[in-house]
Amino acid sequence: MYGEDPSATTSTQVSFSRAMQQIADLVEQIESSAEPQCRELSRRLTRTLLDVHREGLFRVWSLLEASGKIGQPVREACLADPLVNKLLMLHDLHPESLETRVQQALAKVRLHLSSHGAEVALVTIEDEAVHLRLIGDCDGCHSATQSMKQMVEDALYDAAADSSTVVWEAAVASPARPSGGFVPIETLGKR
Repeated sequence: MYGEDPSATTSTQVSFSRAMQQIADLVEQIESSAEPQCRELSRRLTRTLLDVHREGLFRVWSLLEASGKIGQPVREACLADPLVNKLLMLHDLHPESLETRVQQALAKVRLHLSSHGAEVALVTIEDEAVHLRLIGDCDGCHSATQSMKQMVEDALYDAAADSSTVVWEAAVASPARPSGGFVPIETLGKR
C-alpha cells in the first residue's frame, strides 16, 4: 500500500479507501469497548498522532511554498496525487478553498449533466455542508435523477472530501420546451 508508484492512482485510491475503512472499523471496535479509560486513551492517542502528522505535513508544505518557482512542480504534483490531496484536506491544509474545489468539481460534471437535460447549482456552503440544487428533470426518470446526484456527490468527494455532507435543495424542473426547435423568447435568460 505505502511506497507504491504514485502514478498508479487507481491502486492508491483503493488502498487509501481500504485504509480509511480499516481505521473506521478499528475506531468502532475501540468505541464499543466496555472500558471508558481505554476509549479515552485511544482518543488521545489518535488526536496526538493526527496533530503530529498535521504539523509535519504543514512544515513540508510550508517549505515547498517558500521554495517559490523551484517547488511549484512538486506542489502541483502533490495536489494532483489523490492521497496527498486528501491528506491536505484532512488536515485543513489544502491551498484552495472548499468553495473553489466544490466549483471545480461541479464544472467537471456539468457537460455530462447537460447532455441529460440537467444542471447543478451551488446554493451555499454552510458549516462545511454543501447545498446543491439539481435543475431539470433528467428526462423525467427518478433513477436517472438519482444517478446524476450520485455522480455529482462522487465528484465532490474526490475534490472536496473535507465537506461534511451534501444537502440537496428542492429540485427545479426545466421549463418545457416546445418541439420543433422553437424557443419562446420569455424563456431565454431564465437559466
